[in-house]
Amino acid sequence: MAAADVAPSFGSELKDGFKPANAWVAGGIAWLDDIQAFYRERSAIEKEYSAKLNALAKKYFEKKSKKSTSLSVGDTPTMTPGSLERYALPRSPGRSTGG
Repeated sequence: MAAADVAPSFGSELKDGFKPANAWVAGGIAWLDDIQAFYRERSAIEKEYSAKLNALAKKYFEKKSKKSTSLSVGDTPTMTPGSLERYALPRSPGRSTGG
């Protein structure tokens, strides 16, 4: 193999790539700033939404807990001969089971 007559010259044909690389990086940084602003605004909206939703759920849970007893057994609950409550009570000796 013949020896190279031309000395290698690294970088003599390279163009200045700083300006395009810098512009590309600056564009990426600007895009990331936009994405960051989007997620900050979105998180503020979601935080407000979750607080309002939590307050609504609490309000209706309190309503439900006040009304649940009257809805399930009525305002004046009584034991009827076939009611489950009758069988859950302790039985006195000599008393029939009713069923």
